[in-house]
Amino acid sequence: MKAILWGSLIVLISFVACSKDSKDDIKIEINDLALITGLNIVDHNGDILKGFGNPNDAKHTSINNDGSIGVRTNYSILPNPAVDVIYVHANGSITSHWIVPGHISTQYQDIDFDEVYKSTALDTTGIDKKSVINNTDQVFADGQLNLNISDLEQGFYKIIVEVDNSNLFWQAIYKSDVSYDLDEMNYIPWK
Repeated sequence: MKAILWGSLIVLISFVACSKDSKDDIKIEINDLALITGLNIVDHNGDILKGFGNPNDAKHTSINNDGSIGVRTNYSILPNPAVDVIYVHANGSITSHWIVPGHISTQYQDIDFDEVYKSTALDTTGIDKKSVINNTDQVFADGQLNLNISDLEQGFYKIIVEVDNSNLFWQAIYKSDVSYDLDEMNYIPWK
């Protein structure tokens, strides 16, 4: 009887120990909407001051809604980190935008995301339900959008922007509660 109790206790302890997830124990798919694998620190001029990890941003190539590579798109989302407002600039009409909470991961650090996105689309299934900010009704024909993020909690997010009703681009951002100092960015896991 004691052996059965000890065996049950060991199984229970093993189960509880294995069920505690750290950030990297959770396998997140490479095309998951919330995946954030790195972060570029961008100033108000659009200059990248520092990069961390391997950002899975759409860079300057957009992805069509059907998953194919779109036209070369010049865009910027800045600053990053941001406290109150994010400025989005695109070379076309901004037809929709979403902000979804991010899931940071140190997985996929050796992946070339430009190559991945040539064959694997960002999974936008349920984007409206996952987003904390979205707008699919108002068009910004001049390609300029100012997003008020002051009500968001501090943390990582992904901004997804649709241009001309067909091309998507996205970037990971960090919403901070205070102005940042590059030497005090202790929330970055990709050092």
